[in-house]
Amino acid sequence: MKSIARGWMALLFGLGLSGLGAAWAAQPAGDVGGEGRLNKVDAAKRLVNIDHGPIEALKWPAMTMDFQVLPNVDLKSLKTGKSVKFTLKQQPDKSYRINGITQTP
Repeated sequence: MKSIARGWMALLFGLGLSGLGAAWAAQPAGDVGGEGRLNKVDAAKRLVNIDHGPIEALKWPAMTMDFQVLPNVDLKSLKTGKSVKFTLKQQPDKSYRINGITQTP
């Protein structure tokens, strides 16, 4: 089994995908902050859509994406179209979920 795993790793590195492993290894352990514009809030699904700027700590470019929101975050006061600052927390499955969000002037 170890030889199969080594074979796959050799293949991945040989194909120039070693950067993918390096990117995963470089993910920060703590919370990561971002800023953007809130497009949509779906409180029932605990989901928000944000057009965010680059998140350097994760090497993410600016983009629009949906984020799951942790249960402790209050979504009631959020208004779509407003600027927000948010923090992301990496989950055990390696996904990132919002664990804090506030509107900014």
